[in-house]
Amino acid sequence: MNDSPGLIHRSEPRPLQEWALLATERELRFRNSYGSTIWIFIAFPDAVACGGASGGHIARGWWGIGLNQEVFVLRTQASTVYYYAEADDGGIWTASSGLSACVPQIGFNHCTENCLFGDRRLVMRPKTFGSGNLTVNLVR
Repeated sequence: MNDSPGLIHRSEPRPLQEWALLATERELRFRNSYGSTIWIFIAFPDAVACGGASGGHIARGWWGIGLNQEVFVLRTQASTVYYYAEADDGGIWTASSGLSACVPQIGFNHCTENCLFGDRRLVMRPKTFGSGNLTVNLVR
């Protein structure tokens, strides 16, 4: 399994009230059952870092996933996350409308509305967590 970029590992003890919050954290993973290598990025709510005009969501990416591989990308308390994926052979997982993000070609971790010259604006698919962790299996 790969660890996600920007994941915060805390070494100091957590206050007791934080342990109650952790009970609601869920893990998001992606699995490639498609064929060729798939590249994904995600977005998830973060009103503290990206509130107001920035849309309230952080976008992170790109993770490359080989055939039959799985990658861990996020631990969150959010009930809905968004993703966009594209395969080396041209396959894409997108939506016709919804949350979009400005996305550079290389790794990134920023608010969805932070656009730079050369970025692409891509529309993401929503995924809602059930009662536990979520693995999105990308298939043909």
